[in-house]
Amino acid sequence: MGRDFHENFAAARRVYEESSEALGLDLDDICFADPPRLRLTEFAQPAILATEIAMLRALEGETDLEVAAWGGHSLGEYTALVAAGALPLAAAVRIARARGRLMQEAVLNRGRMVALIGPAACGRCYEVSAELHDEVSAVLPQARSMTRQGTPALDLRAGIAAQLAAEGVTDVRHDDRCTIETPELFSYRRERTTGRFAGYIWMDGGGAS
Repeated sequence: MGRDFHENFAAARRVYEESSEALGLDLDDICFADPPRLRLTEFAQPAILATEIAMLRALEGETDLEVAAWGGHSLGEYTALVAAGALPLAAAVRIARARGRLMQEAVLNRGRMVALIGPAACGRCYEVSAELHDEVSAVLPQARSMTRQGTPALDLRAGIAAQLAAEGVTDVRHDDRCTIETPELFSYRRERTTGRFAGYIWMDGGGAS
């Protein structure tokens, strides 16, 4: 990952060197010679971030690149912050490694995870087409449902709970309110007006929740 840039651009090599020093490990070895470690998120996330910045620095040195704004999603947000000069590279790769380690531990310790399924359109209200009903039911039969009128529907909460159970998450908690039937909750199907939703992760006792 990133070998061509590392071999051909001094600016890219300097990024890997700075990142390796900040992490206290040989990022070159992880990226170019140690695929097993690269499959672990603890190492993959800082490696991806460093490679993205290495590519950027190489492009900056070889072109007249002008950027009006930076943006990214998930890990890419940290890359964007470094690119914009808002976060030092050394700090960013250390954060990325810690982030990856926490995510890795959460996967390895599924029994410690708590999942909360929030309000959603219930299986008696969430009417869908017959085609979508059959398509989803084929891969996730627990989500199959019917409306009170006897038309095809999906039970989103049941489907999510089944997927979590299959992954070993045993502590699943529910907010059973139906967004369509509960006036204080937003529902596009009820209001026919668009809106926005947000999700979040919080830390509790040293682990991700």
